[in-house]
Amino acid sequence: MYINNLHMKNFKCFRDDEINFNTRFNLIVGNNGVGKTSVLEAVAIGISGYLNEIKSLSTTDRRNITQDDVSIQRNTISELTEFQPVYPVELDFKVNINGKEYSYSRFRQSKSDNTRFDHNSQIKECSKALNSVLSEGKKEILPAFVYHGTGRVWARVSKSAKIENVSNRDYGYKNCINPLSNENQYSKWIEEMRRYEIDEDVVSSELRALCITVEKFLGEGSRIRYSIKEKQIIITLPDGRTMPFNKLSDGYKNAIGIVCDTAFRIIKLNPWLKEKAIEETPGIMLIDEIDLHLHPSWQKRIVSDLKNTFPKLQIIATTHAPIVISSCTKDEIIMLDARVNENMETQVSISYPDTGTKGWLAENILIDIMGINTSRDQETEQQIEEFKAIYQKKFSNGLSEEEASKFAHLKKILEDKLPSEDPIITLIGFEAYEKSLEE
Repeated sequence: MYINNLHMKNFKCFRDDEINFNTRFNLIVGNNGVGKTSVLEAVAIGISGYLNEIKSLSTTDRRNITQDDVSIQRNTISELTEFQPVYPVELDFKVNINGKEYSYSRFRQSKSDNTRFDHNSQIKECSKALNSVLSEGKKEILPAFVYHGTGRVWARVSKSAKIENVSNRDYGYKNCINPLSNENQYSKWIEEMRRYEIDEDVVSSELRALCITVEKFLGEGSRIRYSIKEKQIIITLPDGRTMPFNKLSDGYKNAIGIVCDTAFRIIKLNPWLKEKAIEETPGIMLIDEIDLHLHPSWQKRIVSDLKNTFPKLQIIATTHAPIVISSCTKDEIIMLDARVNENMETQVSISYPDTGTKGWLAENILIDIMGINTSRDQETEQQIEEFKAIYQKKFSNGLSEEEASKFAHLKKILEDKLPSEDPIITLIGFEAYEKSLEE
């Protein structure tokens, strides 16, 4: 399953908006509060609709339209400002399932209503077919779905929480659209598979598939294994460092956690494919703040790393990081912007860039894509503007004693704080050269 189009009506900050998705990779860009995460939540509700007929899933494994999802409007008729929910809430999806196009809607008419499907929806039959594959054990490729929210590193399920039936095929859909990470799910499975290898004196093709995936993602020289003695996952990084998973930096835990959880679900859903499961399984991966805790050097390649690791997954991610944006083509970027209308309500606009940003400098993306005038802090920017103004005056009208002193002071400050390749340092170099010519 891939999602091609999403229409949102009265859903969170979206009153009547539509988004077109790339079937491979989508990066949603925008300031805080413009609805980036809301788009992921809407897609999760659509995925939940597709999984609705899987009988083994509990209510906690599903995502319906809640009261928190309902748009609100400001009522200014009375002296006291009131905020009222706006119904109906409707999400319309156009998706591709096994090469066929389907359209369906999920909506909620009122506060007392439940989340419903449109009456002519074919998605129910698709969902029943999904349940049939699971219940009858058919060797048909099942799509994988996974949602990695911003709480994926620190908001983990307690280790005392009970993990049941991790060996069942349908466990690949357990909590799959819950944005909170559950390291225990894949960790428990890795432990069970490692014990199986030891007890039966065999090599598990399923466990091997996960290890190959993680090692491909991390790069040459890396390794993942489960230590029975330590009772935890052990990671060897490309630089040779070896340590328990829980001792890794948040950046590594975040990235490895995304890959482990996704690979685990794919292998659970399509175990007979063995090592080929990762390459042949379609589906949707949602990642909120794909750059979370990553060093800039990894931000530059996280998009290509994930695309190469999971070649058939449609990835929909959000970011604030200009370095991540610079790694994407123009058809991979979705821009959200917001303005406040006369009723002090947020209105969101959705657009797509006219030109690609792949290879752009972070400074250009901050200014041209993210609408930030400069990437410098306000104090430094003010010092630079003041320096340039005095610089221009120096070579036109000359400087007073006070201005010359100020110029020398600003020059010293900027030389101390800015890197040698900064354009302002180059300008200072020109000033020194011109001064030597005068002498």
